[in-house]
Amino acid sequence: MLFWTKDGDELLEDVDPGEILPNHDGTFQKSVELDVSSIPSEDWGRYHCVFKFSNNTEDTISVKLDKDVIKSNSHPSSKFPISLVIGAIVGALIITIVCLGAWKFKQSLNRSDICGQDTTI
Repeated sequence: MLFWTKDGDELLEDVDPGEILPNHDGTFQKSVELDVSSIPSEDWGRYHCVFKFSNNTEDTISVKLDKDVIKSNSHPSSKFPISLVIGAIVGALIITIVCLGAWKFKQSLNRSDICGQDTTI
């Protein structure tokens, strides 16, 4: 059994139990989604995802709803995308170097045309 609880009581609302799906190794997987959009962040600690192997309470795994541990689609990551910024800077530098190189090459072609002309009168 896989389910969500609030203050130890099983939740039936705002919960979407997924299907049991087989894995390639003969085991299975199951998901139970909890809609956290209406749960204030200070109340997240009252919620737990519970997995029971049987009716025996000793065979139970309970994981507290924690923003740092549980992935959620409703709250975007607040981490600054430093790798994206670094990539943009490196890309801009490469484009600048290529453009400067092309400009210098064009300048050198223009100078050789002027110097290579026959100037006899």
